[in-house]
Amino acid sequence: MVALTMLTQDFYDQLEQILITDPGARGVASLLCPGDLARSCAQLKSANRLGIITGFPVGAALACETDGPLGALELALAWQRLERTATIVCDQFSRSLFEVLQTQLRIPFELVDWREFRIDQVDHLVAIERVGPAMDGICYAMSGDAVTDQYYSLESCFEAARAAGINTTGIGDGGNEIGMGKLNPEAIEQSIAHGARIACRVPTDHLIVAGISNWGVWGVLAGLTVELKRSLLPDRELEQLLLREMIECGAIDGRTLQSTESVDGFTLDQQQPIRMQIEELIREYC
Repeated sequence: MVALTMLTQDFYDQLEQILITDPGARGVASLLCPGDLARSCAQLKSANRLGIITGFPVGAALACETDGPLGALELALAWQRLERTATIVCDQFSRSLFEVLQTQLRIPFELVDWREFRIDQVDHLVAIERVGPAMDGICYAMSGDAVTDQYYSLESCFEAARAAGINTTGIGDGGNEIGMGKLNPEAIEQSIAHGARIACRVPTDHLIVAGISNWGVWGVLAGLTVELKRSLLPDRELEQLLLREMIECGAIDGRTLQSTESVDGFTLDQQQPIRMQIEELIREYC
């Protein structure tokens, strides 16, 4: 159990409440695991080799949605600033996207195919908006449609992490993502549309729930900014550049299925009130 000062606990309590703002009215607030954001950050602040799994292909072309990969890039940039190593574990759908982004943006993350990934390459594994199998072993979209034929579940990566005692964090916004297996399935069933069908069975040590999964990364970077006294949130201009480059590389908005500079139907400008609340909270505690 990670011991927190009263001051730090208050910071994380407020931060969690900001993150569960629910623009899509999905019912994510009821999935919150109080304290998990703080516990994850306490482990991440000493993680030198970070593994990141993301990528949710959507639409007829099975293009990666912008929620998840954008947060992955921001985490990789933070690890660069900390002079640590970030490895993005990819599958056949996300590999080409990250290969191009790696070249164009010159972000020094390692890129590893999931079939070649070894858990001893990292000391903390994070899933961001990555679908995982439900209790019946099938992966489902938020609509309740089965998508197993389109995905590798990557459940084995987290099974290997548990066996090796490697810390894991899941970040999600809908109940069907890796990490949600930490919850009682009834919590997802009662709160999320198609919850009984889509609830992911894969748990992580820590579960971070947010209205948009990328916001969960903002929460992690905010926590580490306070913990490490290092500014780790990317500036807004850089974030817009990352999103623009992702769209040009073929990513699409997961809700609208359009090639627009938006995430789950919301532009970064529309998401700025959440970002501003986080930045103000950081100022109060740094």
